[in-house]
Amino acid sequence: MGRSNRWNDSMSVGVAEMDGDHRVLLGLINELHDAGEDADSFDSVSQYLDILARYAAFHLAREEAMLEAVGYPHLIEHKARHDELRRQTDDLLRRFQDLGDPEVFEELEAFLMDWWTRHIMVEDMAYRPFVEGRPEAGEAARAPNAIDPDYQVADRAFRR
Repeated sequence: MGRSNRWNDSMSVGVAEMDGDHRVLLGLINELHDAGEDADSFDSVSQYLDILARYAAFHLAREEAMLEAVGYPHLIEHKARHDELRRQTDDLLRRFQDLGDPEVFEELEAFLMDWWTRHIMVEDMAYRPFVEGRPEAGEAARAPNAIDPDYQVADRAFRR
């Protein structure tokens, strides 16, 4: 995986807040990969996994609020995929933290890249025509209940 996975404009879903979140998530996935290259880096990997899981939860809730605000017709299905993503992520994180097994890390890494390519690059792109150019999409993403200051550190580090 490595650092070759960099953000580019073809990845845009048409809402600055969602694009920013996706940049952060991609940056965290890349950092997680780099941390996993060191066999003695269990603590670093665990730290990145924790940040990634928390940021992903924040992003998914914010995305759902945005899609609800624009009346996205496939919201129920999109939320169901988010719920499945949450369940899979929690299971893999628990297994990695309980076992510290490199094989579980590799499975987790493969899962994250699949999530990036399938969910973000395919399923999220499906909502682009419904949100692009609609002010209420950005407004919902910026709503006070969607902004969590705990994520400012990740935002500064990975929104480049």
